[in-house]
Amino acid sequence: MEDLETSATLEFHGVRYVVTLQVQQQLLHLQVETSSSSSPSIWTGSFPSTDIEQLTRQTGNSKRFPVFVQMLLTALRRNSDAVFVDLLTAADLDLYRQRKLQPGLTSTTDGSTAAGKRYLILTYAVEFDRVHYPLPLVPALSPSPEILQRTIRRLRQALEAAEANGAPSGHAQLAQENAALREENRCLKNTLKQHCDGAREGDGVMNSTAELQRELQTSIEENKELIALYQQFREDSAAETAQLRAELDSDFRLSRTITRS
Repeated sequence: MEDLETSATLEFHGVRYVVTLQVQQQLLHLQVETSSSSSPSIWTGSFPSTDIEQLTRQTGNSKRFPVFVQMLLTALRRNSDAVFVDLLTAADLDLYRQRKLQPGLTSTTDGSTAAGKRYLILTYAVEFDRVHYPLPLVPALSPSPEILQRTIRRLRQALEAAEANGAPSGHAQLAQENAALREENRCLKNTLKQHCDGAREGDGVMNSTAELQRELQTSIEENKELIALYQQFREDSAAETAQLRAELDSDFRLSRTITRS
């Protein structure tokens, strides 16, 4: 199977996480981190292809390693209702086991590290049944250079996407609408000036002038709202880009510090 790496932002039980999947030399790496910058937490796990295939055999629904990875990718991208993922604690997983959703699992409450573990559960909904594949993840108290490099790559990709795809297209649309309203204002002002110059021709012209004044005022108000929206969009985009750059710089400095030590 070819090497690959991808990330997806998912919400589990009201909390947003970034799930990174990497396949390298028949080894599956999973990294789950909270998207909150105030209290970041990371859990990781590495699974050889033989372990993955053994896990699937234990569930009674055997899958080859490439098929399992494809199922996991589909779940992360939410391309199908037949496969999906969930993030559970050890206590959550034991509750599932007690409800006989996964009879073959051993208890996860034993051991001092169980409380900090997380389990990424890949669920495959087959006809009249569901198969659950639990993938244990351990907390990364001191992120390794590999973990930091993976995070840096993800942040770099997100930054490039924000700069190349998101902000410019929105700016362009708002700028076009803004230019159209400005042109409309200019035309209304010219028309208003012409009617004002000919106001001596009678009351009909004065009525028309008053109507044009109202139209002009309405157009000006719409233009102000659009300009405010355009400015807010630019500020939000700048703040998002600055946050991504800050996270990228912080992880890069930490990676260099760990590598040197």
